[in-house]
Amino acid sequence: MHITQHTDYALRVLIYLGANPERLPTIQEIAERFEISRSHLMKVVNQLIRSGFAEGVRGKGGGLRLARPATEIRVGDVVRQMETDLVLVECFGEQSRCLLTTSCRLKGVLGKALEAFLAALDQVSLADVLGPAEQQILHMLQRMPAPAAAPATPAWQVPTAQAYGGVLIRPEGEVLLREPANHFDGYVWTFAKGKPDPGETPETTALRELREETGYPAKIIDLLPGVFHSGLSSNVYFMMEVAGPQGTPEWETSATRWAGFDTASTLIAQSTNTKGRARDLAVLAAARSWWEGRYGVDAG
Repeated sequence: MHITQHTDYALRVLIYLGANPERLPTIQEIAERFEISRSHLMKVVNQLIRSGFAEGVRGKGGGLRLARPATEIRVGDVVRQMETDLVLVECFGEQSRCLLTTSCRLKGVLGKALEAFLAALDQVSLADVLGPAEQQILHMLQRMPAPAAAPATPAWQVPTAQAYGGVLIRPEGEVLLREPANHFDGYVWTFAKGKPDPGETPETTALRELREETGYPAKIIDLLPGVFHSGLSSNVYFMMEVAGPQGTPEWETSATRWAGFDTASTLIAQSTNTKGRARDLAVLAAARSWWEGRYGVDAG
């Protein structure tokens, strides 16, 4: 069985809050102690709050705390709420195309294994995992200075922007698009991007956002010329290549898809956010020109 990074971070947050019942830790504090992206952690915390595991206290001196006693938070419940896909194999889903689905017994075996996995987690409360050793380590973390950001030496002059993203491209001329969950803000297919965390360089932000939103580790190969506007924000993009196998995207992405430039244009055009759609089409056109210049071919 495997849980996503999103669930891993959620459990870490709850453990940290459970070990500090007398304080109100902030997202920034937790992100620094675990060396986790603050923007990613904000998404995790928001889901924990919506699910009733944590609550935020506003105002000066505010922060986070458990929404109920640690003895009443079952690890199994947390995993069910944070995991968006507990489908172990294709036949668990509604769109199975496996020819063996109707007669295969493996589905039942794996289903029982999943039930046993969750049942075992249901027997464990947050309080059960807050032993003396864990609490000692967490209290030591509180006294340690936050890790310093590593200095960066960019290879190009990056324009100042509010958000940075990446266009992941294959040599044959395919780009990777992501489908936001529930087509958030009118986007059907778009590119990965996001705002920088404190101390991040534009390159670090773009690589982090691409990995979080698509699951792909990547390597920057060039800066895409220009600043792309969507009405509310200015955006800069880097051209990237795949640097490893795809992992699990964060919960805000429902799907990813490789597409040639013409197909990608059709997919992006489905977005109803007019300014965002225009920006993404401009990014795609710039990426297409970059690819044609690099490989000396006409994508048309």
